Amino acid sequence: MSENSDIDRYVQLIEDKIKNKELKKFANWDKTKNKIKLLPDESEEVQKQQEAQFKELAQNILTKYEKRSNNFFDALEKKYGGKAKKNEYDIDEEEFQKIQSKMGKKEQVKRKSKEVEESNLKKVKKWFMLK
Repeated sequence: MSENSDIDRYVQLIEDKIKNKELKKFANWDKTKNKIKLLPDESEEVQKQQEAQFKELAQNILTKYEKRSNNFFDALEKKYGGKAKKNEYDIDEEEFQKIQSKMGKKEQVKRKSKEVEESNLKKVKKWFMLK
């Protein structure tokens, strides 16, 4: 396909062929060679069309992918049941904090009872040592 940048090359090619007497020179050649009309610049228009086609293609691919993945998950849901069961360990933040505070209290109680046990043990040892 020819472009505007090729016109000078074609004119020079014809001029060389006329010089070498490979082509016959006509009277109209000199009159018309400077009146050559340039091709309309279609590069921007073609580029816009290509971009539009590319966007359309990308959208079609995404749409097909979404349909396919939705169908896949629908099939799994249909095969294995409806909604997923709530895991016994799935808790919200409030429940988590309650459990943490209970555990902290239990730890405190354990520490206190261990301290009391140790002090009682020391007392018993002292009592036996004295006797």
